[in-house]
Amino acid sequence: MLDVFAGKACGVGSCLALTSMVSLGLSGCIFERNPLFVSDTESESTGDGDGDGDGDGDGDGDGDGDGDGDGDGDGDGDGDAQPDASLVAHYQFEARGQLVDDSGYGNHGVATVLGLGPGVTGMAMDCATSEAVQVPDSSSLDVSEALTMAMWVRPESFPQAGRAAWVDKSGQYATMYDADFGLVWRVATSDGSFQAEAGARWLPLGEWTHIASTYDGAVSRIYVNGEQVATLDMTGLVVTDNSEPMAIGSDSPGFDQQCSGRIDDVRIYNRALTGAEIATLAGP
Repeated sequence: MLDVFAGKACGVGSCLALTSMVSLGLSGCIFERNPLFVSDTESESTGDGDGDGDGDGDGDGDGDGDGDGDGDGDGDGDGDAQPDASLVAHYQFEARGQLVDDSGYGNHGVATVLGLGPGVTGMAMDCATSEAVQVPDSSSLDVSEALTMAMWVRPESFPQAGRAAWVDKSGQYATMYDADFGLVWRVATSDGSFQAEAGARWLPLGEWTHIASTYDGAVSRIYVNGEQVATLDMTGLVVTDNSEPMAIGSDSPGFDQQCSGRIDDVRIYNRALTGAEIATLAGP
């Protein structure tokens, strides 16, 4: 059975007590105005949609005649399933030199250099050969009530001091590696800055690992390869009162280090996915 780790609410100086806040960054727990770090459906039909041998498709490709997709929230419907409207950003890193958002919300990124390497499927972002990969702020990324961040990572090393971010929506939410706490999911709300901590043992070097983090308005959760490994009770609406960009893999102004290795299939939802939905994302 997996051990489930609890995180904590951050306070001034000690990171032990919850403190109200107006602005925060990542040089400590409650900060000055330094930025915090943090699908379109693939719509690939897996069947011919017939199912009854009469040559008439059923509309969703699953052969059951109901016309409905798989509804699992992962954006991968079986045929003509509608895109998941809660998926507000989706980066698959298949276009060299371009950070394309496949969610339909138009959250395309800009990069001085976007290096690619082999991914979980297709290509992935290579942190070592990428520079200044950022997504401009938008209303769809300013998620306030509930959210999910999911991605595949293949780290090659971890910082011995400080922290490195995989994805950082500056001043709002971030998935990172902290030299002291390991895998961390950090969310800044109207009630303070909170971070759930899962430790370091879930992230083997040189291997692909699926990470998903959620906040449902009351609890933050971290999942690794589809299994919940950390939780933290927290409160408040996610902070949205800044115009800072979202950084992926590098050049997040609130972090000491750049991440290593590769990142693939980054997704942000404006709701908290269920454990079953996350297990589907992490599945083969």
